[in-house]
Amino acid sequence: MIKIFKIKESDEKLISDNIETKLDSEMPTKQDPFDYSKVIVKKPWGYEYLIFENEFVAIWMLHIVRKRKTSMHSHPLKKTALILLAGNATCSHFDGSEKLNPMDGIVIEEGVFHLTEASSELPIDPQSENGIWVMEIESPPNKGDLIRMKDEYGRAGKAYEGTKNMVFDPSDCIKFQMPEPGKVLRKCFNDCVFTIAGGADLELTNSSPEALVSVIGTKNKEISANPYLNIGGLTTFKEFCENIKHENLENYKILTIQKTSVTMKVSDYIFSELAALGVKDVFTVSGGAAMHLLDSLGTNKDINHISTHHEQAAAMAAEGNARITGKPGVTLVTSGPGGTNALTGVCGAWIDSIPTIFLSGQVTSNTLIEGTGLRQFGIQESDIVSMVKSVTKHAVVLKDPNQVKYHLQKAIYLARAGRPGPVWLDIPLDIQSKHIIPEDCPSFEPEEQRIPEINCLKEQVENCIELLKNSQRPVLISGYGIRLAKGEIEFLQLIEKLGIPVISSWTTSDLIPSSHELSIGRSGIFGDRGGNFTVQNSDLVLSIGSRLSVPQVGYNFPLFARAAKKIIVDIDSAELNKPSLKPDLPIKADAKEFMFEMLAQLENAQPFEISDWLKRCQDWKSKYPVVLPEYKECK
Repeated sequence: MIKIFKIKESDEKLISDNIETKLDSEMPTKQDPFDYSKVIVKKPWGYEYLIFENEFVAIWMLHIVRKRKTSMHSHPLKKTALILLAGNATCSHFDGSEKLNPMDGIVIEEGVFHLTEASSELPIDPQSENGIWVMEIESPPNKGDLIRMKDEYGRAGKAYEGTKNMVFDPSDCIKFQMPEPGKVLRKCFNDCVFTIAGGADLELTNSSPEALVSVIGTKNKEISANPYLNIGGLTTFKEFCENIKHENLENYKILTIQKTSVTMKVSDYIFSELAALGVKDVFTVSGGAAMHLLDSLGTNKDINHISTHHEQAAAMAAEGNARITGKPGVTLVTSGPGGTNALTGVCGAWIDSIPTIFLSGQVTSNTLIEGTGLRQFGIQESDIVSMVKSVTKHAVVLKDPNQVKYHLQKAIYLARAGRPGPVWLDIPLDIQSKHIIPEDCPSFEPEEQRIPEINCLKEQVENCIELLKNSQRPVLISGYGIRLAKGEIEFLQLIEKLGIPVISSWTTSDLIPSSHELSIGRSGIFGDRGGNFTVQNSDLVLSIGSRLSVPQVGYNFPLFARAAKKIIVDIDSAELNKPSLKPDLPIKADAKEFMFEMLAQLENAQPFEISDWLKRCQDWKSKYPVVLPEYKECK
């Protein structure tokens, strides 16, 4: 509903009687214009702030406290378009009043006396923020154009508030800017979507027929004869489009306003995306700086909220969950010690290449320590992102709510891509509560992976097979990279095809049954004698997806499989170039892709003839069992 308040004789008489009213000494003059964009103006009925201004209009956002009302006032020289965004209001003039619901508007002509009240059945006390939100579009922009009648606040005859009623440099107010040609400014506030676009780009606003439209700027020097192109007017998008079909809109700037059901709180968006990913459990320790994240987690019916007694336990539970489910493990902690207590778990996930997502609440964005030189600024603050950067694949403070989609998608991607690992999103408390339109937020587009080139991998696999054929005592070492690549089936197919002894690393003992004829054991400091004898007496080691850590190869690196050529397959080039081992054939590849190519090239090949070597390895396994027979039945 859009109504029009027209000027009456009673309005004109009052204006005539008051036109000589002097302005407060604090009021800015035309020669010394005041920048209202940098203040919040306190009012006895609430507050207001300027969100946009050009030479044609000033757009203000008003919050009116429950059952409070503005004074009866008039703007003799400017028109006002009033739009109710949230709540219920009553807008009155001398001849009556109109009740307004959200997205109702009133065009108030120059000189009309009017007041706006926040309607409510609740009493005025105790006061609270659940009043109404109103947008006013004033044209032309002139705050000095104001006449007040007698009101309950004692402001009769007084002009606009002076600096004593202003809060300077507010940090959390919606602001509009004029977009570049061909682009659309889109903002979200109170479940409303606001767009500003050039007339030629009006279709890009995706406005509904019920959306409200106001022309807020033009390059034309002459005023259009079409009333729908009048500056500061108000109409529906449908009516506007029907009446400007034959107009050239290229020089016009147009504001649209519409209610939307697609807005989401940042914290709600995060957990809806994690649920869509298949995450079923989130491990947490509660804290105030994560309150919106915790609320959204608690209300998400698709994810279990699992509280732990300590953040280290939460981090390690998430790591274990990732190992079991194959989905990223998720931990949610609060600021300060909440983050620092989780560090050991982060390091574990980093070293073991476990895809984990760490979410932390943080102090409000205006009290972040960044760039201040302070050791601490906000309550219970620590710069957790700087601490975890060296042990995460992606760590960032989310400062812009509209970037949540980009950073969450990037974090999820990096946690699982290539060599998996932990990621960390640090989210200030005020950002958690912001509302966004997910479809309007930029997405993360990963770069194409270049590991490995298909032709390069084929050639490397050919070389690998040739080395295997020429060996007499080969051994295959399985690493956790096989499981991370979801290559368990290909692994079993490959070892059956090769028919060579298999040594398991710590985390792959269950990839092959210990009773399998090719399973010899484990190598390294904590390995068994059969496994170590096999590796140390081999003439070729094929390691797939194992980082061959110091506990596995020993402290005297040159003595590890000292007579063997070493083929090392790893997705991380840093592992292939580390100083402990010098592979004869380094292959940078995903474990599953490597094994798939091996199987393709070995499709018609026979198992290698190494029966004597295999028998020898099996004898070591039997002679040096992990548990001696006499101890098997001990309890």
